[in-house]
Amino acid sequence: MWRHLKTCFQEHHHRVLFRGPGWDRTYGEVWNAAGVKAGVWKHRYGEVLNDPRSRVYLIRDNGVTWMEEFLAAMRMDKSVVILSPKMPPRVLQEKIRQDGGGGIVCADSPLLEPVVRDGISKTGSGTGTGNGDEPTITLVTSGSSSGVNRQNVELGTSQILTNIRQIHERVDLEMIHPNDTSFSLLPWSHCYGLTCELLCLTGRGASLYLPSRDGSMTIRQQLRTAQPTLLFAVPFLLEKILQQLGPLSRFVKKGIAASIINRMVMGGKLRSVSVGGASMSGENLTHFENALGVDVYEGYGMTEASPMISLNTRQDYRRGSVGKPLPGVEVYIDPSTDEILVHGENIARHLDKDRYLYLNKDRWYYKTGDRGRIDQDGFLYVVDRLKDHFKLANGLFVYPQRVEQVYHKYRPLAIQQWVVFQDPRPLHSNELVMMGILETGTPHATHHTVTKDLVEIGQNEGLSSYEIPQTVWYTTVEEIKDMLTEKQTPRRSMLREYFASLMDHKG
Repeated sequence: MWRHLKTCFQEHHHRVLFRGPGWDRTYGEVWNAAGVKAGVWKHRYGEVLNDPRSRVYLIRDNGVTWMEEFLAAMRMDKSVVILSPKMPPRVLQEKIRQDGGGGIVCADSPLLEPVVRDGISKTGSGTGTGNGDEPTITLVTSGSSSGVNRQNVELGTSQILTNIRQIHERVDLEMIHPNDTSFSLLPWSHCYGLTCELLCLTGRGASLYLPSRDGSMTIRQQLRTAQPTLLFAVPFLLEKILQQLGPLSRFVKKGIAASIINRMVMGGKLRSVSVGGASMSGENLTHFENALGVDVYEGYGMTEASPMISLNTRQDYRRGSVGKPLPGVEVYIDPSTDEILVHGENIARHLDKDRYLYLNKDRWYYKTGDRGRIDQDGFLYVVDRLKDHFKLANGLFVYPQRVEQVYHKYRPLAIQQWVVFQDPRPLHSNELVMMGILETGTPHATHHTVTKDLVEIGQNEGLSSYEIPQTVWYTTVEEIKDMLTEKQTPRRSMLREYFASLMDHKG
């Protein structure tokens, strides 16, 4: 990793790496500052860092300092544990203690006392496992950052480098070139933001605009000022933009009107959007592309794959799919379960043994837990989570993600998302419940039977009668915050129990 980064930063020495409201930093400036920081660390914490088991714990928001400390750690061949500063301090402290790697902690929050003092300090000696002799990068799996016992994934730096090369081999210079600027919203504590945006753009000599969050300018104002050409996003962000544009966005076609909206909302230079992290309806993708006159490319990945497995590109694109597997990534569909299995040098090797399937003595595949299919042209489609489907009392199977995607297109603006599960009441075990998760601060609505309109929507979208929820319940993000951080299957299970407890409480 160090040699790769050194080559990139030397090659693009005079180019701007980071921009913000009224400031910028070149590749050379960031690189030199990282060298100074590494020298300071060696002087102050040499005894700790000389222990090959020690690590650097990065607990900061995206920023120049984050990058300088990451580069300093790579320069010293130290393994890095990247944690989100939005995690509660007690959880961060416990994670550092549980990890047992020893080393130094880099963080902004004074609330991390006594683990952290003066922003950077030593933590006790430990027994860091590492990945052989190779430095590693440890990330918390996406969507699981609120509790102590969530899964960490330790990736070798060579695995992340492999994934960067795989992406660069598939994505040509017309999709990402040195003059591009992305508007950086994804956290670098998640693999999507770290690999696909930060490190891939760095490898091409491109720039990242780091928005200010001090309240002096809104994100909308900074988008127009930054004039990004690229955007890396999750579906929720794109849907928020569509909601702000209003119903008019659904009738705009690519052309002059779209270019005007692009200029008003995104500064006028946005060319393409990469979206991942969750599925997005094809209808909303089309509306977004037409409203802003841009191309949207969906991909598929997970932290354990460093993270990318497949993606759509300018040359190979098919709406509804997540693209073709990257070069060097082999995708196999288990014929008995339709589970997506993947093999490649970018896949983590030190997870629980039950996460791997050995088809023969020398060939292993990582079990993604997702169901999918591959069409005759090699495009991959993700259907749903393998364990999400369940059987009603009448013996019929329900795939809740399919139901959620249907109603997601018609949800009220106050609803962040729908979650579908089996009705827990004994006399209703053949029915579905749809939980509407409300925006923060939205008043509760009373639960009620699904209206005729929602029934008609389900029928028009091809849902069978047993797939149409019979009851709708509303809750807020605050009330089920811990449940929302879980993976899909346990989240549905917990919401099911939550719904049952509400019913008991109401008598």
